[in-house]
Amino acid sequence: MVAGMAIGFYFCWQESLVCLIVSPILIVGNALEMKMSSGLTEENNEGQQDANLLCGDSIVNYRTVQSFGNTDLVVKKYKDFLLTGYTKAKRTHIAVGCAYGFA
Repeated sequence: MVAGMAIGFYFCWQESLVCLIVSPILIVGNALEMKMSSGLTEENNEGQQDANLLCGDSIVNYRTVQSFGNTDLVVKKYKDFLLTGYTKAKRTHIAVGCAYGFA
């Protein structure tokens, strides 16, 4: 980066000065975007853990679920588990998108 700035100042000092001023803003934007993106996978895993547990149990015990007629109840619970994770992730994804746009 230093070599690029030195060459830039030699050929066009005005443009290099603008790049030098904008560089810290770009670094802060990228750091913010990386920090926000790193938390997405952890939050996603927590939200889907209960849904995966319910799905696994109902698949293993599908005969019991079917014999009691609880298929609709299991599907409704599964949707509820996924919906709570979806609403949390929706806000976070919008914020990450804004940070990415800033970066």
